[in-house]
Amino acid sequence: MESTPLSTKQDYYNKRKDHWSSKEATLAAVLGGYSDTHLPDVKCSNELLSGLIQTNNLIPGRALDCAAGIGRVTQYVLVNFFKEIELVEQEEKFVNKAKELLSSNPKVIGYYNKPLEQFDFNNKTNYYDLIWIQWCLENLEDDDLDSFIKKCYNALNDNGIIIVKENILIEDDESEDNNIKDNNKVYSKEDISRQREDSSYIELFTKNGFSLFRHFPNPNWPDGLMPLIIYVLKKKK
Repeated sequence: MESTPLSTKQDYYNKRKDHWSSKEATLAAVLGGYSDTHLPDVKCSNELLSGLIQTNNLIPGRALDCAAGIGRVTQYVLVNFFKEIELVEQEEKFVNKAKELLSSNPKVIGYYNKPLEQFDFNNKTNYYDLIWIQWCLENLEDDDLDSFIKKCYNALNDNGIIIVKENILIEDDESEDNNIKDNNKVYSKEDISRQREDSSYIELFTKNGFSLFRHFPNPNWPDGLMPLIIYVLKKKK
């Protein structure tokens, strides 16, 4: 792995913003060009939510879609279950596209054009039944990631659930060709997203008051891609 020329935390955020600002507001673009991940992803997500609701582990009331892009998860998953849905996304053209795609659905009640490291949940406490977090924790540096998970804890109902879906780092020869390293932190060469191991996420969640209710890889994931791991989190009693 080579060293990155970036020197400050804000450099990383600026580079990520530039990366996504350069992308079109399309399904293929928000999936990083890996359109074949869409169907296995939404199938797994729909089945997961259906099972949690049927077993009374999840109330299908209010949901928040974090770093929602063009509203892909909301459009293909969350609207199938929830009464009220809000989206937060930093890229303005993605927010505008989400509004266009979801304008006819009365379940979608709010859009926030903010990066996650600056999003304060509008000071809502014990408000959401579900907070959906997918492919976005990798865009937060360690201190902001810790702060964000703390905010999620406060915004979540006591009986609510957080679902996290993130690719995890597995060190091998091929991954070294795709990544760069800075002070023992690993970043993607393509979008400067922070690459973390499964154990790092588990430690993050448990130290911030969550128990791991479920934990498994997304089934039928395309070969050759970083594993997509699902974390179902509940507040510790």
